Amino acid sequence: MKNKNFIFGVHSVFEVLKMRPKDIEQIVIANNRTIKNVGDILNLAKQFRVPIVYQEEGWFRRAGQMTHQGIVAEVRMKKENSLDDILSQLKEREVSGFFLVLDEITDPHNVGALIRSAACAGVDAVLLPKRGGAPLTSAVAKTSSGGMEHVVVIAVANINYALDRLKKEGVWVMGLAAEAERSLYDMPGRQAIALVVGNEEQGLRRLVRENCDQLIKIPMVGGMDSLNASVAGGIALFEVVRQRIDRGIK
Repeated sequence: MKNKNFIFGVHSVFEVLKMRPKDIEQIVIANNRTIKNVGDILNLAKQFRVPIVYQEEGWFRRAGQMTHQGIVAEVRMKKENSLDDILSQLKEREVSGFFLVLDEITDPHNVGALIRSAACAGVDAVLLPKRGGAPLTSAVAKTSSGGMEHVVVIAVANINYALDRLKKEGVWVMGLAAEAERSLYDMPGRQAIALVVGNEEQGLRRLVRENCDQLIKIPMVGGMDSLNASVAGGIALFEVVRQRIDRGIK
């Protein structure tokens, strides 16, 4: 991302307005549309003194976004966190880490959906590669529906190095793989967990698979044997949530 970023869509704009109003330079609204719930955004923008600008539909097309819902926020880039920063914060808070690792997922809509699920599941950080997967574009932000404002997203130079770093801190690394012998619903209870989701076609890369402490699968009982990456990741995330609630893990 550059120093400025465009956040498109009603939900995404509302969330960034709630979480980072000082980072918003302006909110642009299409002047020929009726936008649902825009009143909430206008009220909040007034409260935080965020400028509102009205533009014709052509402005949004020139900004490079067709599915904008008639609203966009021009936002300064979030402060970047490192994996070491997050691990230090977790130690200070004395809580068990919960991580989602995306191994070269290339569809920005899958990345955005997984970030949204991670935010809902209380994940401490989402790790993804700087190269090889979908970049953190406005399409990812829009699909996350504001989720990027509620979870730390870290682009790492090397996924395998990041997994090694997590394991040294006692994080149990589990990879989703269709060929795994162990079911998601039989996974061992652990305090700190990193869930690794592979890309849409090949799944986990070989070295990433070998770096996992355990491979787990989602049992399939119907006529098809595979799920969309974001759906599979969401199922696995909330099974981890269920187990952590049952065990009283925070």
